[in-house]
Amino acid sequence: MRSIADAPTHGDRQPRRDRARPRLALGAALCWLAILGATGLARAGALIERPDLGVRLAAGFSIAEYASERLADDIQAMTLDALGRVVVTGPGYIRTLIDTNLDGRADIAVDYAVSKSGGMGLCFDGPNLYFVGDGGLWRFTDANGDGVADGPATKLLSLKTGEHGAHAIRQGPDGSWFLMAGNDAEVHAGLLTDPRSPIRSPEAGALIRFSPDFTALGVFAHGFRNPYDFDFNWAGDLLTYDSDVEREWRLPWYTPTRLYHIAYAGHHGWRLPGYLRSFHRPDVDPFTIPMLRDMGRGSPTGVVAYRHYQFPPAYQNGLFLLDWTFGRVWFAPTEPSGATYDMPAELFLEPMGTAGFAPTDAAVAPDGALLISIGGRKTRGAVYRIQYTADPARMSLATNWVSRAATDAELALIPPQPLDAWCRAFWRPMAMRMGAAPFDAAVLNAAWPDSLRIRAIEVLTEVHGGLMTGTARQAAKTGSPFVRARVAWSLGRSPCADFAPVLLDLALDASPLARRNALEAIAEQVEGVGAPLVAQAALANATSPEKRLRQLAAQLAAFLPLENWKAYYASLMRGGATSQLACSLAVSARFPTNGLNQSLLNHTLQSLKTAQTAEEKLIGVMLLQQGMGGWRIHDPSVEALTAYEAAFPPPDPSPIRGRMLETARPYLSTQHALLISETARLLAMLADPSPTTAALILDRIHARSDASSDFHYLAVLSRLKPTKDPRHTERVALAILGLGQKMGREDARPKQTWQERLQELHVALLRRDAELGEQILRSPGWTRPENLALLLSLEFPARQKAGRGLLGALRAEPAYPWNEDVVRLLGTLPATETRAAIRAQWRQTDLRDSLILALAKEPQPIDREKFVAGLASNRPEVARAALDAWLSLPRQAGAESEVGEALRLLGRLSQTPSKEISMAQTIRLINQLTGKAFAAPDPGADPATVSHICQAIVDACAAQYPLLGRTTLARRGSSVEWEAFLRKVEWEKGNPQAGQRLFDGRRCQACHGANSNIGPDLAGVTRRWSPRDLFNQIRYPSREIAEAYRATLIETRDGVQHLGLVAFFSADGVILRGADGRTERIAEQDIAYRRQADDSIMPEGLLDGLNSQDIADLYAHLRQLDLAK
Repeated sequence: MRSIADAPTHGDRQPRRDRARPRLALGAALCWLAILGATGLARAGALIERPDLGVRLAAGFSIAEYASERLADDIQAMTLDALGRVVVTGPGYIRTLIDTNLDGRADIAVDYAVSKSGGMGLCFDGPNLYFVGDGGLWRFTDANGDGVADGPATKLLSLKTGEHGAHAIRQGPDGSWFLMAGNDAEVHAGLLTDPRSPIRSPEAGALIRFSPDFTALGVFAHGFRNPYDFDFNWAGDLLTYDSDVEREWRLPWYTPTRLYHIAYAGHHGWRLPGYLRSFHRPDVDPFTIPMLRDMGRGSPTGVVAYRHYQFPPAYQNGLFLLDWTFGRVWFAPTEPSGATYDMPAELFLEPMGTAGFAPTDAAVAPDGALLISIGGRKTRGAVYRIQYTADPARMSLATNWVSRAATDAELALIPPQPLDAWCRAFWRPMAMRMGAAPFDAAVLNAAWPDSLRIRAIEVLTEVHGGLMTGTARQAAKTGSPFVRARVAWSLGRSPCADFAPVLLDLALDASPLARRNALEAIAEQVEGVGAPLVAQAALANATSPEKRLRQLAAQLAAFLPLENWKAYYASLMRGGATSQLACSLAVSARFPTNGLNQSLLNHTLQSLKTAQTAEEKLIGVMLLQQGMGGWRIHDPSVEALTAYEAAFPPPDPSPIRGRMLETARPYLSTQHALLISETARLLAMLADPSPTTAALILDRIHARSDASSDFHYLAVLSRLKPTKDPRHTERVALAILGLGQKMGREDARPKQTWQERLQELHVALLRRDAELGEQILRSPGWTRPENLALLLSLEFPARQKAGRGLLGALRAEPAYPWNEDVVRLLGTLPATETRAAIRAQWRQTDLRDSLILALAKEPQPIDREKFVAGLASNRPEVARAALDAWLSLPRQAGAESEVGEALRLLGRLSQTPSKEISMAQTIRLINQLTGKAFAAPDPGADPATVSHICQAIVDACAAQYPLLGRTTLARRGSSVEWEAFLRKVEWEKGNPQAGQRLFDGRRCQACHGANSNIGPDLAGVTRRWSPRDLFNQIRYPSREIAEAYRATLIETRDGVQHLGLVAFFSADGVILRGADGRTERIAEQDIAYRRQADDSIMPEGLLDGLNSQDIADLYAHLRQLDLAK
């Protein structure tokens, strides 16, 4: 093992204090330091192409590879150690990357430790490495500094890890530790050991806070889906980048990837574990922390705050954000706005060409370079280094900051990236030696920049036990709201004597930022503040225009003793609607229930009597929804109506239900779109019987409304009591049939579960109105291809009527674009009526499975070659139907190609037995074709015997049909041959049109098409994967299966196996989505056992038979998908 104890640090090395440094005048030094606060300068707009590295990058910057996959492949996370060296982790390793000759590129990699799965989070503190992976949080120690862990790690906490488990860990500005956990990490109340934990009952993803020594664990915030990373900005606030459920894009409840300013004790909207469902409380919910920025679709990974000097001022104190799916790096400045921030993100880097760029983590090096790692899911690993090169002076600025400090206090406060291990190693020993006095003086020095004064507060809090009372009182009156806010934060973490009056003054501050920090600090130290001051602070902020202040006020009110609560309540109730609604929020916080909250409902209804503004009414509507437990996210009637059913609806009839209906109905006639939308949801939860409500809901669907909005109002309508008006039925039919056209107009690639949820909605509407099915068939446009799937939900007589009508439309329009729904709908008719039309579509290779199923119902000799082709289908039911059909035909000797197809099927069954396809039947077919009498293995034969018998059959047939040995029976090449084959592919010479024909011919679109949820959307796939990585994924689909696409194998009590993706589950059973796109509903009582499938639902062999030009063509088509996106 090579030692790195004496190896140089990364890049231009960690700065060292120069004993003979020149002393700048204070004014010059502080002017230079003031750049830390600058974010408003314009940034470069256009991205500049770097074809050699396959990226486009912001103007003025350079990018170079620091380490290739030779040193570290498939990198999942990255950090810097206390010496500034790059440390990465991936499957099997934790590794330090060293630039021995200081040429800006790593030369060697030293194994720090072994990790089975690789880590999702890394952070150093001196000799200790904190590692998140392998089922928990671990601490490694390297006391001798040789870059290798001294021994086994100590496990500090057991947590689920992986793609939705525990992720990044960072040390905060007070020395506490923070760990981001995804919504499958299973963070629960039983883990809590900190009596001051801001959250006592965490839900979904959570940000965990540990004490500096890891003895106390609390939950700082929750309600996240799956953010991988987070960071602290210069003002000490936490920011993160959360993920979406991509498959539910365009559905009304879809929530995009988003930026958050993480709120103390805040719920950020997400309520569910797992990766399949996407129900996020809307931002307008009074209890939810709203996002700062909608970032669209993607897969968030790394987040890093840039607090160095090398980049221009416009980039300092902003965040760099990584998106793995599309290979993008975003930059977002943190611009203060009230109690929080505005973050207008812009693109900083994106991939181009065929290089593949899947960013996983980011860090800032000691010399100010931005480091970005790539990898994940077995993609190519590397580390890239980005510097600003348009102004060479900035490099000097970034590496010589030590010499620019005029005093020791300045030197301890100006280091860049002050929370990183390499920087802590510089300033923390100095701060401990110097004592508190220089930092007290710095806090009170109004001539110094806010950034230095804030750092002085943080140093005092972490190293010297906090602020002295005199310092806190004086600094709380300084002119800077940022400094005042940080004083409040410090008192919350480490209070001084007589701190409560200082916090109360700050809770009444003119600055919302200072108020927010003061309220958070009061919540941290609520026992020490005292009930009268807590009540005063809460009351002063209960009706603030700032949502965060209103939320914090309600949280504080929940702590009040009864007498103080009564006075608080009475005071708010003497005010107008805004004041009374603030009281309702406090009632909800103080009196939570696990059922219908009558108290909250009554209180909110009383408050709404005086509501005047749309904003007041909207808050009231959301509180009424909350009073019924919110959306029915557990066991809804169908998935599509989750957000339209109440968890705890009031009895029907009941006085409270009547009052809610009476109060809410008039809001549908306002001009406030959001109020109308949420009122409609509330009335759906109440199953409003009013025909006027139904008419007003239908009025929201018109030619200019978008498909997502139409879905929302149709879902509302499905929950309302039916009307007898035939005009109503006609309008509903037209609205349903118009959705497909709107989706096509708005986006050519609707997301995957849209069709499933629309099908559920259609069924709900059909149940509501018995005349709707017939009306749909009388409406114009029902035969359009996008509407046919809906017709399959009709009762059989109507379905057959639709099939006959469609057959007429097909005859009238020869160019009609067929799809599988056409074939299924025609399947309702007698085969004699449809055979000719079905046979005429045989050239459409993407339809062949469906065509074979249709023709196999009444097999005809003329279709023999089609049944031969069906044996090769990856769908077991198709291969079985083809086999049965072939055996039912008159016996005749088989051609060599036919024997070959039968042998291929036998080979598949010998390797992967199927309960749907009989091996005995397959051998019977081989006997019929060859005239032989091969015996089938016994049903209970062991795999070795089965393989031996099958091989004997293959060998015998090879002797009878010599060409089979060179073609049909040829095995796929070895991995070495495959790699050599890939190297010969000329990736830039592919024909996308030819590639699309291959894509369709191999039925790739069945799983990766616009309306499928079987496989991921392939837009962006060539950006994040190199051609080699991409085609290895296709050739070996089971090597790495993303959790969202991991199949489930269910065996029912009758012995039948069902393989598919879980589309929905409840106490009553499971809905599986198969590889053919169809769903199966399996009742719970019929399930014998279930387990995650080891193999991907994507079959192997999809590239078999393709030459190098075919591969290039297919790649060209996949690149076209990127361009379309």
